[in-house]
Amino acid sequence: MVEKLYIIILNWNGYNYTKDCLISLKKETDMDYTIVLVDNHSEQDEYELLKSYCQNNYSTCVCYNEQQARNGGEIDTERELLSIGCQDKIVLIRNSDNLGFAAGNNVALEYVEKLGYKYVLLLNNDTEIAENAISKLFSFALEHSQFVAFVPQIRLFNPSNRIWNCGGKISWYGARFYYYPNEHIQNVPQTGYKEIDYATGCALLFDMSRTGKLTERFFFGEEDFEFSLRLKKKSLKKVCLFSSVIYHKVSLSQNRISNNNIGKACYHYAIRLADLKEYQNRFLWIISVCIYIIFSFFTLKCNYGASLMQCIVVQREIFKLLKRNDFSKYIFLQTLKLCK
Repeated sequence: MVEKLYIIILNWNGYNYTKDCLISLKKETDMDYTIVLVDNHSEQDEYELLKSYCQNNYSTCVCYNEQQARNGGEIDTERELLSIGCQDKIVLIRNSDNLGFAAGNNVALEYVEKLGYKYVLLLNNDTEIAENAISKLFSFALEHSQFVAFVPQIRLFNPSNRIWNCGGKISWYGARFYYYPNEHIQNVPQTGYKEIDYATGCALLFDMSRTGKLTERFFFGEEDFEFSLRLKKKSLKKVCLFSSVIYHKVSLSQNRISNNNIGKACYHYAIRLADLKEYQNRFLWIISVCIYIIFSFFTLKCNYGASLMQCIVVQREIFKLLKRNDFSKYIFLQTLKLCK
């Protein structure tokens, strides 16, 4: 079977960003691919707008509900899609609920898996690609089987001459450090590649048959960190390809979720510690907990202007969440309310 790439884009009430992302994919002319656009149960008007755009800008727009997608679509329809050029087709999946980032994307991953393919690119809807960025990344993946996950050089959308990250490193105590954060592009290699510990889910190409899907343990965030820890534990290699470039409109999706930064920080620290607990021995995990608790106190005070009482509330809530070991959508929303 000839290897194919499926580009998966998750949309939740972000029509304008998604449209710009789809337009930028028209720059990708050097390869065959299929776009799978997953609507994570946006408002009905938003979904209809998205559907209308797809039907008007692609000669073939296949619409599946969540269950149809999980089953691998319709046999005759999928056969027909194989004969249609990448610029002329799109698959639109409508999820039954807002499943969160990981579970929402996993619907599309199940769809691709049922079709018998393994290479997927998760692409945030608030990104735009440079010319042929994806073909460079995919070609590299096919030629370098020693790696299983691949990220491009990710620049900020504005200013576009600054780096967001080129992957990153995970420290012994479980902190993530980006490579080249906020560096001018002149200070970053534009050819070659760099082996990395951490691969961001913003633009992540991987061989699903070797990595598995995304964890659905957490509703909001952490899935790419868990993915990176999982691969690291299995000694599966990840890499950043400098010649492949995309632009990221950082934090737009997060800002649409909630403006309650203290609540989001509380949830983030809790899920990070819960994640590390699965991959560290108990002694190292206890050290990580101490480091994160101290770090979170200063972050809340300095970055978010939290009062002493708010810091104490957050620390208590972190331990409650860890004890409960439930990081579902309901718990996420409750955490935002509790930490206001």
